[in-house]
Amino acid sequence: MLRTLLTCAVLAMTSAQVLASQAPEAPKADKPSENARTEQCGTPQLPVVVEIKSVPEPTQEEKEAQAAEGREKSKTDRSIVRLTAGLVIGTGVLAGFTFLLWKSTRKLAIDTAQSAKDTVAVLRDTERAYLFVKFPDFPLNGDGESLAVTKGDIAVEIKNLGNTPAEIIQIRGYRVIKKSAPTSLIELEGSDRIIPPGVVGLASGVSYTVPIGYFMTQEERLEIEAGAKRFFIVGRVLYNDMFGQERETSYCRYLQIFGGRAAFVPVFDSPLNRRT
Repeated sequence: MLRTLLTCAVLAMTSAQVLASQAPEAPKADKPSENARTEQCGTPQLPVVVEIKSVPEPTQEEKEAQAAEGREKSKTDRSIVRLTAGLVIGTGVLAGFTFLLWKSTRKLAIDTAQSAKDTVAVLRDTERAYLFVKFPDFPLNGDGESLAVTKGDIAVEIKNLGNTPAEIIQIRGYRVIKKSAPTSLIELEGSDRIIPPGVVGLASGVSYTVPIGYFMTQEERLEIEAGAKRFFIVGRVLYNDMFGQERETSYCRYLQIFGGRAAFVPVFDSPLNRRT
């Protein structure tokens, strides 16, 4: 019996040893290695070694070469400065000359244009048409003082004394008996009538006669002869010259008796006595 128990105990111990030898070995904690410390702290750097060399003292030739180079550089810098200053001054002079040239050219162009305008104006004034009016004498009785008639027509002559033709576009004329001279034309029915183009044209030196009708009462005749009233003929001639400019010749004349003659003379202070 005892032998049996001992045998069982030995078998149990043997089985335990066999199982212990077959079981996996538990992992051991790694011992920190030198490589791990190196990885944590970074790669160790070697100390920087700087080699210091002594600079040799330049020789006398090198000093002279450096001095000559400095002088040459200074000379070059001064030359550049002088050249730059010369360019600045030259540019300023050129700008001033250009401005004066532009100013002179502009003045010349303006003077030339003005001269051309003046030449055209002189040519136009010299060669244009000029219309003048001429009145015949009024008939008197044998005494040379009293008017012979009280109604009729006064043949007013319109003559072109210019050098080029004129085209008449309007003719007006009528009589006025009053003490003072009229200052404006009366607007009558048909007074704004325009003559169609090409109907009345006057060449240089050519005349055109317009009859202006008149009448007066015996009382007005006596007043005219006594100087209490005046006998006026007023009117206007509008025409175009060859330059396409509209011109005007207006007139205001009154009958004056002197020296056995009755003539229509201008009223110089009347605004109707004018030419353009």
